[in-house]
Amino acid sequence: PPGEDAILIYGYEIDLTGNLEASGSGLDQAMFFTYETALDIAAQSPMQAEKELVLRPYSVSAILVKAAPGTTAEELAARIRQARPDAQATPRERIFASQADAARRTEGVLMLLLLAAFLIALGCAAAAAAISAASRRQHVGVLRSLGATARGTRALVAWESLVPAASGALAGAVLGLSCVLLFRTLIQERMGVPVYVFPPPALAALALLCALATALCAWLAGAVPAGRILLGDPDSLLKEA
Repeated sequence: PPGEDAILIYGYEIDLTGNLEASGSGLDQAMFFTYETALDIAAQSPMQAEKELVLRPYSVSAILVKAAPGTTAEELAARIRQARPDAQATPRERIFASQADAARRTEGVLMLLLLAAFLIALGCAAAAAAISAASRRQHVGVLRSLGATARGTRALVAWESLVPAASGALAGAVLGLSCVLLFRTLIQERMGVPVYVFPPPALAALALLCALATALCAWLAGAVPAGRILLGDPDSLLKEA
């Protein structure tokens, strides 16, 4: 904990040696120490803790077994169950099977929603750019008559599409990340999927990348129809306006 030199477990001071890489599961909140330390904690808990830790010597709740080369985990689990019917043997791949299945289902639904939202956003950006360009034919016609090049006019239209797109993309990325951070526990409970949160620098980089990608797509979607409308002959633009 911040500001403290040790972690108290039943009144017993534990020095943190290091942190394992995050897995996005409940194991991220687990602490690992030696069996001798556990016995020592239990022995001193009646004097140091509010509640005594009862731990029978030489008792374990789980055993990790490494299969020999040529033996599959399924075969080893079957042999263990046959030798010890009172024991439960589970291959490592099945420990997080339910979470993996839930994560795959959630990922499929999110990808479909993301694709639909992306196509709708592109259509809206293209329509908005076309409407804006059509209403500014006279303005662009005057600029072209005064010597503005087609490239300069296209750049003007592109920047007008890029600025609101970038602002909206950045606001959406910040809002989305804020919702994940605030409602992470609720998402885990409702969907049964652990939510791994990246470190702050990685989150900032992800938000910036999403904003840039969204702004680029919106700019391309808006520049194409606007360019077709505005890059005509200056006289025709003034007459049509």
